[in-house]
Amino acid sequence: MKIKTLLLSAATALFFNFLLISVENSGTAIITNVEGKVTIERASGSKETAELGSQIFESDKIISEAGGKAMVYFMDGSIAQLNSNEALLVKATSKESVIESLTGAGVQSREFANVAQSNLTIADQDTRTAALVAPPIVRAEGINTIAPTGPIYDTQPYFIFIDSNKTHTSPVTKEYVLLIIDDKLNEIYRGDIKGMTNTVMKVKVENLAFEHKNKSSKYYWHVYEKGSDPKDIERAAEKIEGSFIVINEARAKDIAKALENIEVLSENGTLDKPSYHMLKAMYFKSVNLNYDAIMNYDIVAPDRKGSSKNILEDKAVCYRAIGKNGSIMVQLIDKILNE
Repeated sequence: MKIKTLLLSAATALFFNFLLISVENSGTAIITNVEGKVTIERASGSKETAELGSQIFESDKIISEAGGKAMVYFMDGSIAQLNSNEALLVKATSKESVIESLTGAGVQSREFANVAQSNLTIADQDTRTAALVAPPIVRAEGINTIAPTGPIYDTQPYFIFIDSNKTHTSPVTKEYVLLIIDDKLNEIYRGDIKGMTNTVMKVKVENLAFEHKNKSSKYYWHVYEKGSDPKDIERAAEKIEGSFIVINEARAKDIAKALENIEVLSENGTLDKPSYHMLKAMYFKSVNLNYDAIMNYDIVAPDRKGSSKNILEDKAVCYRAIGKNGSIMVQLIDKILNE
């Protein structure tokens, strides 16, 4: 099998204690894509630059200047495309909201597309801020699994881990072994992968696919330095920390059905790529599939300086939700946001 490996940003070796965080709906709409110069004029009169994940409230105005454009998702399940030299005055619902021309052409009467997914949202600002605030505790040197963790929809997941190696403070290339077993201690996969120390690694095994079965299926996984991977699976299972659950077939079908209209709007060009992944991420988060939400957010806002602050913070909320495995990513995101 071929191994596809992506390098992500370096992270330090600390864990966070976790808080239980509730994600609340807020705002009337969310910006799911923005290009060029787009400004939000708040009802209070203040102005700010629009970005992915900016929350919009009733009486706010979104202004797209020459060459700019934006896509806006309303909580009632509709989505509006704002073109160059247009302004969207947001009311309580999408039906009441209107688009005005900035070139003197007056109100533009056009119907907004129905996404058929209502109440999709990123976390409110208080929740996102809370996700990044917790006293860190020092974690031991070694390889730590990050994701997939918890229930997942994706049948070909990326395996994300970090080797916090104090011997090599600067990243160095190393060879590893990825081991995956099921809950009956059957070996599902064992294969060599290449990686780097002190670097968040994102690895996908091509041609390795899991299945949605009648019952949810649990798997355990870990990454070892090459040559140290255990031969005794039963003893290995006692120490493996990484685990995920592939959701059952019935739930997977329900999710596919819920995403159907988003897929159609993407295929016919109504939804641009960022909006497509934003809406999928928000949906996955709403049904507690945090790994799948993170993977879609990663496409529109990678873990690096310059990415949307709103989405980086929302990813931190998702990482907090998957438990201690995600804590190092919470710290990485906090570091990026404070650079």
